[in-house]
Amino acid sequence: MFEVLDPSIPPNWEVQVGLGDSPGYVTIGPRSWQRPGFWEYMSDWSPLSAEATADYDRELEIMLAHAARTH
Repeated sequence: MFEVLDPSIPPNWEVQVGLGDSPGYVTIGPRSWQRPGFWEYMSDWSPLSAEATADYDRELEIMLAHAARTH
C-alpha cells in the first residue's frame, strides 16, 4: 500500500484507539488532526476553517523540524 521511508515518529504524533463509534478504529498523527471534523473544516470555508488551518500549519512545522533534526 505504501513504503515507509522514515521510521522515526514526530514528537507531536499520538495513537488513538476507538474514536467515533468503532472501538477498533485506530488513528495515528497529531491530536488536533484527529478531532472529528478536522479535515472537513480544512476544506469547507466554515468559521472553523481558520482554526483548522492554524492547527495544520503548527503541527506541520513540528513535523518538519523533527525531520530536519533526524536527517
